Amino acid sequence: MCIHSPVPQRHTDRGESKKRSVGSPFEGIPSSMHDPAIGGGISMSPSHGLVPRWFRSFAATRVTRVSEGVTARVPHSHSCVRGVTGSEARTVAAVQRKRRIPKTHQEARARRRGLVVVQVLVMLIVLLGCVALSVDTGYIGDLCGSMQSAVDASALAGASALEVAQGPARQRVAEYAAKNEVAGSGLNPSELDITIGHWYGLTNTFVADDGTIPSTPNAIRVSGRRRDIPLYFAGILGVTSTTVTRLAAAMQGAGRCLGVWGLEGIVGSGDIITDSYDIEDGAYGGANVRANGDICSCRDITLGGNTEIHGDSIYGDDYNLTLHGTSYEIWGRVDDQTCRLTPPTFNMADAKVNNNNATIPPTDDGDSAFRGPGRLFLAGNDNLTLLPGKYYFNTVQIESFATLTITGPTETPSTTTSATM
Repeated sequence: MCIHSPVPQRHTDRGESKKRSVGSPFEGIPSSMHDPAIGGGISMSPSHGLVPRWFRSFAATRVTRVSEGVTARVPHSHSCVRGVTGSEARTVAAVQRKRRIPKTHQEARARRRGLVVVQVLVMLIVLLGCVALSVDTGYIGDLCGSMQSAVDASALAGASALEVAQGPARQRVAEYAAKNEVAGSGLNPSELDITIGHWYGLTNTFVADDGTIPSTPNAIRVSGRRRDIPLYFAGILGVTSTTVTRLAAAMQGAGRCLGVWGLEGIVGSGDIITDSYDIEDGAYGGANVRANGDICSCRDITLGGNTEIHGDSIYGDDYNLTLHGTSYEIWGRVDDQTCRLTPPTFNMADAKVNNNNATIPPTDDGDSAFRGPGRLFLAGNDNLTLLPGKYYFNTVQIESFATLTITGPTETPSTTTSATM
């Protein structure tokens, strides 16, 4: 504590009278407060004036500086307070300013309010990030569902036109894609990728048509993509848009089983090839080779030798498809299922008597197709063409690359069917 005043006379004689003249800067202060002999002296400096080193007070010290001297009122106290020099006082004041120690409850509360504001801002950012994740994640899921519906419908529409040609199939894909909205509008052709090919049932994979598979394509794959769809809140996290992509594939005529139905199962030995053609498009061959050469049964299907099925292979639930050949291809659906597809029903006793067996012509080589009563047999490269009707056989045996051509709806009840090629 610094007290500036004119330089007073120092009292060094402990025995002299403590009486001081009126106007002394120590008037009213006990001699023990400024006696050097007991450590209560007063230090003087030209620049800082009068500085007490030790003094006693009962309460807080209050000093009033006047222009011509110092009047110090020091209440009585039993506590000792050490005075500080002028340089120390300046240092303490600088430290207090630097630490900015709050001096009142109002200042302390203001500082606490400032900390709360910072915490609220941080939590607000976290909260908005959670909102962005929940709202925009749900929105993206809805966009993906809409895109999947669009490509599913487009693929099914395209597959239904594969029997006509590839051009109409692509047109139907674009037509139905435009009818299904994603983010408020239908898909345009630039957002579609259309591929026509074949469905390989053994591995459930789509194979693009490259001209090496003899049958016409039976499947179509559609990919839809929409870019830069705006999001709602994810911009807070630096993400302003998203891209949605989905894929679908569909087969033409899958699961209808338009080929061979084995009432008691199907057993084939040797090499087997099945396909189909549309009689309205002319003779079999070239572009008129289709993939509806299905083989279906509610029981087991067992095929030996090399197998090439251009169609579906559907067998009964809890039954098996067994392939014994060294190579086999099935360009269609392969599945086991409960016989939801009702197989043809026949009155076997009536068919045995009332049938069109008598109208069966000779083979292309001029041979009879029968090898005994009720036994149909084809061998070599021979071919037999059956007109629409009802035929009854005990056994149907086809081998050595012989073919049986059926030109229309035909009922062919048979207790045993085999193929050897």
